[in-house]
Amino acid sequence: MTPEERAKTPKYDYLAPIIADADAGFGGITSMMKLTKMFIEAGAGGIHIEDQKPGVKKCGHLGGKVLVSCREDLSRLQAARLQADVMGADLMIVARCDALSATFLDNNIDPNDHPFILGCVDEEDKTRLMTFPEAGRAKIAETFTGEKHDEILQMWDSKCLNLSLKEGLAMAEELGFSFYFNWEDCRSDEGYYRIKGCIDYCVKRGLLFSDYADLLWMETPTPDFKTAKAYSDGIHAVKPDQMLAYNLSPSFNWDAANYTSEELAEFIPTMAKMGFCW
Repeated sequence: MTPEERAKTPKYDYLAPIIADADAGFGGITSMMKLTKMFIEAGAGGIHIEDQKPGVKKCGHLGGKVLVSCREDLSRLQAARLQADVMGADLMIVARCDALSATFLDNNIDPNDHPFILGCVDEEDKTRLMTFPEAGRAKIAETFTGEKHDEILQMWDSKCLNLSLKEGLAMAEELGFSFYFNWEDCRSDEGYYRIKGCIDYCVKRGLLFSDYADLLWMETPTPDFKTAKAYSDGIHAVKPDQMLAYNLSPSFNWDAANYTSEELAEFIPTMAKMGFCW
């Protein structure tokens, strides 16, 4: 166009925004900040960051995934947000959580992780593993009956997922029972703690991550409406306006999911109604 034509023509930005994979940050805080800076300079409109341990990261459909503590992943998200703020960039940050199907946790420094770490609950049988909330429920079933059982169980379940192990053991004593729990004896050869991946763990992490991320993403091994809805309901019960992300993974076995053609056609609209917007 001539200068005159350009002056009369509305300007459109045809560059579609890219959400790029920042993986697990490839290192510590400074590495996360440098990576974020490079993505912004390259023109990415957003990045997604996951809570796996760098160096042993696995794809979503593979087993043996190792998580970092809630505290460490929060520091990654904080670092990325700080870097974007320093540069004056409206960077979209997606916090990915792999806690649904992960097997290990690299350390137990954060009390937020404690209710989901597995431990030995039988001194004679080291293969009998439970989380401490499960161990408490089992002991309640052994110790109490009738209305007393129901009352104690309700009190335990109302708080146990938000307690550290120390707090959980203290609460059990107050309620009139105790249980054996040892999470050291069942650690992996690498020293990782064993965990029970579940939706509650993903929800807990997601709510923590949401203070620094725009969207929350729970990685799932299969395309499953029921799992997605449970996650959505858990997040939105606390933060009703939180935007969610979902991975339409190429590793999904769609045939094994047994969806009809009609259900497949409605997959994305159905997810959208649950608050999944990317």
